[in-house]
Amino acid sequence: MLKDMALALVVVLFSGIVVHLPRNTLLLAGLTGMLGWLANKLAGRYNLPAVFSVLLGAAVIGFLAEFLAKRAKLPSTVFVVSGILLLVPGSTAYNSMNSFIQGKYLEGIAKGIDTVLIAAHIAGGIAVASVMARYLREKGL
Repeated sequence: MLKDMALALVVVLFSGIVVHLPRNTLLLAGLTGMLGWLANKLAGRYNLPAVFSVLLGAAVIGFLAEFLAKRAKLPSTVFVVSGILLLVPGSTAYNSMNSFIQGKYLEGIAKGIDTVLIAAHIAGGIAVASVMARYLREKGL
């Protein structure tokens, strides 16, 4: 698990370099993505459905991004963009398209719906966490 966490951190760090994040935010963005990925994997170990695991991981990224954005005086998207990379359902989308190419249309539709649901849960997790973090900040908590 530690090796996987280190690899997740490296992937997020390099994706931060690719999208030109400020140098002083790279490590924090990497840790944000790694912790979101870790929450996703730990939820999966408790046999939660993939969409809920992704929702939890995205919520962790959203909360951390809002917290770090306030401290660094930067927009939260600086920490979110590279952080969600590990949660994006790329292989699910690929498998969906591959099923269509092979003529397995029902399987392709099912995998396509899974892809959309996972993507929606990523967006929802970040949005809910962002709104809650801002609300808590306004209340002084």
